[in-house]
Amino acid sequence: MRLLIKLAAVTVLCTASPVGAQETDSTAVSPPLDIVILPIVNYSERMEAHEVLLPRLHYRLEEVGLAFLTSEELRPFLRESRIRSRGWVGRNDAQAIAEHTGARYLLLGSWDVYRTEIDPEVGFSLRVLDLESLELVASVSRGKTGSDFTGFLGLGTVRDPVELADRVMKEAVKDLFPIEVSEKPKDEEDGVCRDLALIPMDNFSSTANAGDIVSNVLITELLRAGYRVVEPGFVREMGLERGVINRGGVDRLSAGGILHEIKSCRVITGEVETFATAPGSPLVSTPRVAFGVRVMLPREGTVGIMQDLEGAGDDTEWLFQQGRTHALIPVTIRAVRRFVDTLDD
Repeated sequence: MRLLIKLAAVTVLCTASPVGAQETDSTAVSPPLDIVILPIVNYSERMEAHEVLLPRLHYRLEEVGLAFLTSEELRPFLRESRIRSRGWVGRNDAQAIAEHTGARYLLLGSWDVYRTEIDPEVGFSLRVLDLESLELVASVSRGKTGSDFTGFLGLGTVRDPVELADRVMKEAVKDLFPIEVSEKPKDEEDGVCRDLALIPMDNFSSTANAGDIVSNVLITELLRAGYRVVEPGFVREMGLERGVINRGGVDRLSAGGILHEIKSCRVITGEVETFATAPGSPLVSTPRVAFGVRVMLPREGTVGIMQDLEGAGDDTEWLFQQGRTHALIPVTIRAVRRFVDTLDD
């Protein structure tokens, strides 16, 4: 049975005060919050990425009729509660945010690619945590360049990064909402383990934060394929309680904790060797990615699967450069999908 989550209908951007604040107008009634936005982590290393993409996110959430609390409005509570999560959240912190705001969902994510030179490019990942079940219920990874909109006779290319960001954000938000939840029994009839934990991938590339970016794309594709993925912040929180921060691998004790405390029967991690946007004009260069993935079976303490994957923008190219992929995130998605689609073969 599939359940379609209905969103609260509002006609203006909701800037509701945190739960417990006094209304100045006794006749004004704020709609119940659908979603709270946790501070988005900026992996792009470009400050303007946050300045451009966050307002676009707010606008598009408003457009689909969501009542939401912005990360800025949430910030005083985060400071007061000493919650320093950015791009991830621990179980205890998620529960505290739920109690404080009364919202059903929490939106997390990262700005991954932001370029304005040569061919503008944006890329990001967003995911939604259900604050009632504490399960990830939706995720999207998106990226495009201005050249992706080039049509006949070279017309239509987007030169303005703000316009490009708005177009990509519109697609992403429409992919996320309304949330469609598939109700499944905890134990699958086919006996396949579908409860997965993700350890952030190591980064051996020359691009900062590449391991985290590919990890977020991996979350999107695993959820797309019907797997249940534990919010990575829950795994991190468990590690911090044990005095360790796992990345690119997991020790046997932590693997046992993931199995028994988080109930994940497989752990996925790996390392990124190459993560590079096109270095020049889209006519002469393409983005490239290469990474390795490992699947650990915590019950046995063994590695069940190892794969090396790579991709480039010209992999899908045919006559006269038709079909070439100009943006790095779609190239990454294509490579990640090859792993996910063969995970249970």
